[in-house]
Parts: sequence; C-alpha cells; structure tokens
Amino acid sequence: MTMKKGMVLLIFLLILAQGPLFADHPGGLGIGVMGRGGWGFGEFGSDAGIALTLKLPSLPVFWGIGAELGKWHSGVNLSGDLYLINTNFDTSLLGWYFGLGLFAGFSFWDAHKTHPSHMGFTAGIRTPIGLSLQLPVNRVVLEFFLTAVPRIGFGTWIGDRSGTDIFMNLGGEFGFRAWF
Repeated sequence: MTMKKGMVLLIFLLILAQGPLFADHPGGLGIGVMGRGGWGFGEFGSDAGIALTLKLPSLPVFWGIGAELGKWHSGVNLSGDLYLINTNFDTSLLGWYFGLGLFAGFSFWDAHKTHPSHMGFTAGIRTPIGLSLQLPVNRVVLEFFLTAVPRIGFGTWIGDRSGTDIFMNLGGEFGFRAWF
C-alpha cells in the first residue's frame, strides 16, 4: 500500500470512528494517577514512572503527564490519546478502548558503568488498547484501567555521547480516575 492510500484509509477510519468517540467514558472531568512500564528494542526502548492522567470535558484527548526517577536518570513525559473505540461489554461496567496517540519525553542520565552522562529526547506514536472498569459511587464514577501500549518512535541524545535511534516497545499502564 502506498503512503497516499494509507493516509486516505486512516482519514476514512477516523471519520467512521467519530460516532463512538465518547461512547462509554463518563462526561465531565476525569483525573487520576497511573503507573507506567515498558519493554522494548533500541536505546530508548523502555519507559517507566508515575503519571497524572487527565481528561478535560472540553477536549477529546486523554492526557498522561509523567515523571521518571531512577537511580541513574530522571525525566518527564507527556502523552495524548484519542480513543477511536470506547465501548462497554453489553450492559457490564467493564469496557474496552482502542486509540491513537502521541508521546514525547525528556530525560537526563548520570554517568555510571554502562552509560556516560547525557540528556535525551523521545517522541513518537502510540496505540493504547485497554480495559476499563467503571464503578458509580454517589455522584462520582471511579474508573480502574489496565492498558497495553505499543509504541514506535525516535530518540536523540547529546552529552558525553551523542546519537539518534529508532525504537519500538510494548508499554503498559494501570491506574484509576475519578470522574466528576
């Protein structure tokens, strides 16, 4: 398939997906906390940390604003996902979703045995696929979620060592949101 045909197909699928865009996540403000982890290929293949998860009522984007603190590194990251499929299983409180998103991150690495000191930047696309359990409690809905997140992107670093790398990984996210 040529790049032009692929773009036309993607646009067509996005138009078709507009109906279920807000199907089963509650309306209003959704805010919570999630943990992130990942395994992958390439210099920047892994991702880990804790993040704020946020869904504003005025935007169709689910945001993740995170931080990574490791023994030898620290960083910040941002992700934004648009859910193309967002539906519950029959009348259950359990649902599933599939989306497309973007991510970016910035990190600092201290020198140690296997890495010289450097700072890096990553960016790319992600496709979250997850399960969502939504429990109504008075006027608030508590959502617990578990997500697999395949990602592909690029990373570049500068410092005692410089370079660029393309990477793929399979990340995971789990957490909760309260919907108001």
